[in-house]
Order: sequence, then C-alpha cells, then structure tokens
Amino acid sequence: MTENNAYTTATTFKEIRKGARGIISHQGVRLKLVFATLICASAFIMVEYFLSYAILNPVYYFLPWLDAWGSFGVDQAYFVIEFLIFSPLAVGFYIIASRAARQENFELSDMFDFYRSFGRAVRAWGVSAIVFLPIKLCLVLVDVLLLLEITNVLIVVFVMVNLFKMFVLGALVYGRLYTFIDVAVCQEDMKFSRCLGVAIRSTKGRVCEIFCFRMCFVPWVLLSVATVGVLFIIFTIPYIAVAHCHYSSYLITGEHRIQDSEDFHNE
Repeated sequence: MTENNAYTTATTFKEIRKGARGIISHQGVRLKLVFATLICASAFIMVEYFLSYAILNPVYYFLPWLDAWGSFGVDQAYFVIEFLIFSPLAVGFYIIASRAARQENFELSDMFDFYRSFGRAVRAWGVSAIVFLPIKLCLVLVDVLLLLEITNVLIVVFVMVNLFKMFVLGALVYGRLYTFIDVAVCQEDMKFSRCLGVAIRSTKGRVCEIFCFRMCFVPWVLLSVATVGVLFIIFTIPYIAVAHCHYSSYLITGEHRIQDSEDFHNE
C-alpha cells in the first residue's frame, strides 16, 4: 500500500469536495445514501426507544432503591448494549459511503454486511471501539468525578484540565481515525495493528490539515440545522461521508480516484 507524503493544498480540498458533490449528484447514488442515512437514524431512534422501555424503565421500577452509583452502572450497561447493537450498522454505512467515494457498485444491503457473521461483527465492534470509546471514556470520567463529589478545588482543576487535554487530543486524533476506518473496513484481511500503523503514518504531521478539512463542512452543518435537519438527510450527511472517505483514501495513496462526474453518470 503506497502512502502519500505530499501535503494537501486548498486546491486539493476543493477538488475533493467538488468530486464528492459530483458523485452524490448521481440520482441512484444519492438515493441509496439518503435511504442509508434514514435507516441509520431510524434504527438509532428505535434502539433508543426499545432499550429505554425494555431495560431502563423496568430496572428503575423494580429496583427503586438504586443509589447514584447503581444508576451509573445501569447507564453504562445500557450504553454497552446500544453500542453492540448499533455499531455494526454505523460501520456498514461507512462501507457504502467508501464504495461510493471509490465509484464502485454497491447496494443498500451492503451496510448490513457486519451482521452476517459473528467474526465481521467483532471487527465492526473493534473499529467502533477504537474510534469512539476514548471520547466516551472522557465523559464517563466526568460522571465519576461528579459522583465522587470532590470539593477540593486543586483536585477538581487538575482532573478537569487533564480531561480537557484528553478530549482535545481525542477530537484532533478523531480526524486521523477516519483513515483507520477506511483501511480497516476495506482491508478486512489486515490486522488492526497494521491498520493503525497505516493511518498514523499517512496522517503524520497533518492534524491541523485534517481539522481544516473538517471545518470546510461547518456552513453545510449550520444550514442543515436551519432546515430542522431535513438537509442533513437529503444532502449533508451523504456529502460529508463521501468527501471524508475520498479524503482518507487520498491521504493513504495520494491519488484522486474521482473521475469526471459526467463520465461517472454515463457508466
């Protein structure tokens, strides 16, 4: 796997975003990605609703004597169950976005690939854990700090400063982990350690660059919020997903694999 050592320019950012818009302007691709977004959003809401009524409400009803620590344990167990159910679908969405970015044929059913065998589900859980759990750990530590009711100002300041460092570091590295996802889901025969190695080498010295690339999408996010989320589903999420997948591939290979959108439409 050839890695890209050249730094990305603003022109390259523009080309990547333009190429992503060209891909999702293809009616068939956009419809599939919009339906995939709707499936993910609906599944998340249904899982939240079902688990809330199937687990949280009965637990709190039959165990009213639970103290704050007991409730904390129940909430973390709830998160683990939700994570195990939903993370394969989230990784599956990334798979079809990555195939769209590579201009490969894909079907909507491809996003359920990680539910078809236990081994693939384990890989999806591993990918999701590496990407999302560090930030979740920061939030858990904040909850623990509140439960301990620590009043010593110096201890609180020390802990909060370190949590802030962890959160900022996680946010910066989060962009780097997009590359890890791209490698991990597209090279299923590659071990996680090697996937991480490729991601780290291909993004070395690029943390600020990755941050700038992500900031390019802020106007679309704000516009989507103004439309009460409608634009999120029909354009913003598919657009950002395809653009990030192509950018991750570019970081690894240094190649622009998005062909002219008219040629793509005529295939």
